[in-house]
Amino acid sequence: MPLASRARGSCASPAALFDAGFQLTFLALLAITGICLPILERSSTPYRSALHHLDSTGYDLALEPKIAQFRLDLRLIAGRLAQFIGARAARIIVTGAAAVALGFFELLLVSAITQAVLVLPMRAYFHRAAILGMPANVLVLPLAGLMLNAGVAAIALSYVSMPFARLAATVAAASLHWTLACLHSLSRFHLAQWRVPDPTPLLALLAVAAIVLAFFAVAKTARDSVCRSDRVVSFRRNRRCLSRGTLRSSAANWKLQPSTWVREISLLVVSPEGRTMLIDGGGSTSQVPSEFDFGEDVVAPYLWSRGLESLDVIVLTHAHEDHLGGLPASSEDFHPSELWVALIR
Repeated sequence: MPLASRARGSCASPAALFDAGFQLTFLALLAITGICLPILERSSTPYRSALHHLDSTGYDLALEPKIAQFRLDLRLIAGRLAQFIGARAARIIVTGAAAVALGFFELLLVSAITQAVLVLPMRAYFHRAAILGMPANVLVLPLAGLMLNAGVAAIALSYVSMPFARLAATVAAASLHWTLACLHSLSRFHLAQWRVPDPTPLLALLAVAAIVLAFFAVAKTARDSVCRSDRVVSFRRNRRCLSRGTLRSSAANWKLQPSTWVREISLLVVSPEGRTMLIDGGGSTSQVPSEFDFGEDVVAPYLWSRGLESLDVIVLTHAHEDHLGGLPASSEDFHPSELWVALIR
């Protein structure tokens, strides 16, 4: 079966507005605002608010019983610590530890929900299973926040004092280096490079249904709540607009994305027993250097669209670039059991 390679055209394209990066970012923000924030408002946010005015027992009367009990437990712990380190230090340590624990819970929740929502587009666009996405977020997001704040501080301080600006810039640079080091360390694990074929229509339908169900479940829970603020009502209205925009942009991306075909081909052979053989990997006959990888960008997406996760045999008929160029990526992605190389005498 011939495989025609696709190359990106240089003409203007609607996909410039509706590309994978835009849709992934938009869907991630939609998941955070549409699912995560309502859940946090009814889970960790009341406990975070309970950390204020911890010494005020009168403040407990306006809170739910479980939140008031939480404040009482914190006061008891702080009272025990105050015997050793003083009342002020004990209160700071207790409320600080509780705030850190709540922040860690919020980080895990947001990371887990966001990764779950992005599983389908990540598989469809990049054929990757982001297994290490959540631990990466847990490590990187705090560093990213520190880097962003330090960068803003460096810019602001540069108008006042260059020594202080350099100090803030050093913190931002260190945060960036640690972020890259964390990502580089995680990328060495095999799970970080787990490649997967295109999702089946049934799997895609189930994933979309689960996401939509999550939005409706959160919205229903919010409607049943007796304590709704104007901010939450406005947020839900905005969320519906964002949902419609995401669906429209996704539909436009599938319908309007253009493609340009070129001549280089490879061959996929499937036996009646289901054994698979890829003959050559395509490539370019041009002498102009290019970052386009025929194996990663053409052959692999086609094989994944056929539901293949591995190959039995890869054959190289001869070592010309238009036959050899796509084989390195194809071999890395599909781990063939055998590699056949023709010997030309």
